[in-house]
Order: sequence, then structure tokens, then C-alpha cells
Amino acid sequence: TVMELKSKESEKTRLTATANTPATSTSTEFVTVGEAIERVGCGFGTILYALGPYGVMITVGAEISVMTIVSLMVRCEWEMSTFSMSVLQVTGMAFSSIFSICFSNLGDTLGRRPVLIVTTLVAMLAGVLSGMCTQLWQLLICRAVIG
Repeated sequence: TVMELKSKESEKTRLTATANTPATSTSTEFVTVGEAIERVGCGFGTILYALGPYGVMITVGAEISVMTIVSLMVRCEWEMSTFSMSVLQVTGMAFSSIFSICFSNLGDTLGRRPVLIVTTLVAMLAGVLSGMCTQLWQLLICRAVIG
């Protein structure tokens, strides 16, 4: 039985359950992460929906940082004007707004998972292709598809 107790402890994540114990108690109770989420009163999907936008914001911030550096290198290499640089940086955000409307309706009809998988794969492919572009129009098309 000692081995069973140790195996149960190793299978469970150690969390202090303060909801059912008084503040002066020093006992701890082992619960799984799923049990802890249920005690809080929400499901795992709710946690993901709450944290999902933060992940998106982190990736958008990373993309803006990377594009700032890349656009300076592209500007020097391709001798681009300030207007061309502005168009390059705005293209991704503009098409992101346009595509979000189109693909949200498509996700409602075909299902969110297939649309999410296809758009992620296409954006990944366009991201790889944008590194191989040799002219501005090619880079603009890749940035629009990434958006």
C-alpha cells in the first residue's frame, strides 16, 4: 500500500487545497490539475479561451519586432522608398483584418478546426517563402497571405 500511495502522489500534481481547509490548517491535499480547475468552477476550455488572446498578442508583438529589423535590411538591400516600406508593413495588418472576416464565416460553415489547420499551414508556407523573395511584389504577396 505504500507503493500505491507513492504512485498516486507521483501521478498527481501537488496543489494545496485551501478551498475546503481552514486558514490555520497545515495539511495539504493532492489533487490533479483537472480537479483543481473543477474546484475553481470552470473547465479547461475556459482556461484556454482566457489565455489564448495573450498568446496571439505575444506572436503579433514578435512579428512586429522581427519585421522592424527585416524591413530595415530589405530597405537597404532593395533601395526602397519610405512609402514602399510603409506599404510593406501595413499589408500584413490590413489583410489580417480582411481575412479574419472571410475565414470566420468559413469556419462557421466548415468547422473551426479544419479552417484553423489550413490557414496555419498556408501562413507557415508563406512565411518560409517570404524569406526567399527577391522582389518587392513577391514579398507583398507573402505578407498579405501571412496576414
